[in-house]
Amino acid sequence: MHKQHGMSFISVLLLLVFVGAFALLSLKLLPIYLESFKVQTALESLKTDTEIVAKGKEEVLKALERRFDVDDVERVDSSNVEIQTRPGGMLVRVVYEVRGELVGNLDFVAKFDKSVELAAR
Repeated sequence: MHKQHGMSFISVLLLLVFVGAFALLSLKLLPIYLESFKVQTALESLKTDTEIVAKGKEEVLKALERRFDVDDVERVDSSNVEIQTRPGGMLVRVVYEVRGELVGNLDFVAKFDKSVELAAR
């Protein structure tokens, strides 16, 4: 008798289910995390403008909104941005959450809290 080699049909089927579930999660969550990275990059870009703190909260908000428009950030708007003045600078914080449908009646919630400290120069 010859020995059997390879995977059984059930093993292949289970492997395909796991790969499919991972692919589904990736397709649903990857864009959200990429957008979160764009938000963090936009916040970090505020550090390069040395005069932004002296201009005030409105200018900081406008600069951030322009960057969001350029980077095609759709899930964050000015209502998610908090700007606090502090001695020697500002704290710019973006807090938002994303809700979406995973499959059927299974949903997900992703919460993000990004901030950057801007020093007055």
